Order: sequence, then C-alpha cells, then structure tokens
Amino acid sequence: QRKRGTKAAASDPGKAALNLPLSQPDASNCFGDQVTVQGQLSKTDTQRLLHHTHHAYGTNTEDVQIAAFTEAHSTWHQQPAMAVDLERHGRDQGDLDLTQAVGWFTRFDQTVINTPSLRGDLPSHLVAAKEARATAIASDPVASRAPVVINYMGDTRISGEALPFSLTTLDTGPDTAADNPRLHEIELNARLDDGRLTLDLNFASPRINPKAMGEVMGHCLTTLRQLISHCEAQAEALLTPSD
Repeated sequence: QRKRGTKAAASDPGKAALNLPLSQPDASNCFGDQVTVQGQLSKTDTQRLLHHTHHAYGTNTEDVQIAAFTEAHSTWHQQPAMAVDLERHGRDQGDLDLTQAVGWFTRFDQTVINTPSLRGDLPSHLVAAKEARATAIASDPVASRAPVVINYMGDTRISGEALPFSLTTLDTGPDTAADNPRLHEIELNARLDDGRLTLDLNFASPRINPKAMGEVMGHCLTTLRQLISHCEAQAEALLTPSD
C-alpha cells in the first residue's frame, strides 16, 4: 500500500507538492518547536541583486528569491512540484489611504511550481518563479494551506530623523505563545538588513531535520549568486507570458 501511495503521489503534481519528507510526521508543529537557519548575502551581492538583475527577465527581488529557494528545496523535496503560499502585507494593494493605519493586512497567495524539468536550469527556474507569482491565487491558509510560505519583507530599516520611534535592541520576548500551532511546515522570511539580504528558514524540529535545512539554505545562497551572475550577463531582456 505504501508503494502504491507513493506512486500515486508522484504521478499527481498537485498531491506531490504537498508531501514533504518529514523526519517525524507525528511530532509537534508549534512555535515552541521552531528553530531557525539563517543565511545572508554580502552587501556587494545584495546590491547586485537589487540593481543589476531584474532587466534580464522583468523580474523583481522576490522572484529571484523564489527561484533560488525552489531549486534548493527541490533537491531535498524530490517531488515533481512545490506548493507555496506567498505572504502579502496588503499595504501595496489598491488605492486605500492607509497612512493613519498601523500594521500589516496579511493575506496568502497560493501557487504550485513544477520542478523536475527545471532542476539545474536556473533561467527556467527564474521564469517559472515570476509566472508563479503573477498567477498566484489568494487563499485561506486555514482551509487550504501550502506546506511552504515565502515572505519578502523588503527593507526593514526605519529611516528619517522626524520619526517618533525606532527599532529597539532590547529583548522583547517571544512574539507568539510556545503552544500556538504554526500554519506552515517551512517559512522562508527574507528582508534587507543593514544592506544585506537576510534569509530566515523557520521550521519545527524534530519534524524536519535541521541538518537538511542547513543544506537547503546553503544551496539557496549559492543559487542566488548564480542567478545574479547569469542575469548580469544578459544584454537583452527576455519577455515571458505575464508580460
């Protein structure tokens, strides 16, 4: 029965996208179980990513991160597709005046990226990531959630001398109660921190092997640098279906 189930999942990209190789599937997935693997690009590579990459395929910074993580994740996932929730903060949507509002208006856009034909093909990964973002559909993370969420927060620095507040360096304690359940198996949070792209890969141990996630992070950073170099070398822009 186990073999038949594996074969069925492998033949159905939609189902396969939801299957992760969990070390202990019955283990707890609460915030108290969460561990983080962090990676960073250098300031030089971050500037290359921000200013010398997007002309090649009409991408944005999030697209390149999705492409790099998809390539890295596929080497661990070993399935024909990857389901992803893209976290959105709501402040760049529509014409609402939110200047007097505080906080984010979080929603999740869901998409599935087919991976086997892309493995090792970095330009195709980049195009697939761009198209996946462009065609992602808003979803209810409680009723229908992907196992992976990617959240690009942009530049988290607070600038401007007139602002009445600033980021604190003091310990503010945990953001969430330890027994609160996590919505996703894997969270990739990306931000610009002091001029460097910083990636936080959050997951629950022992559900997922920390060593495996360390390898995924290393592969992701290597792929990011390779994508940056590839795009810098492109003299002409390539149009994709969403253009």
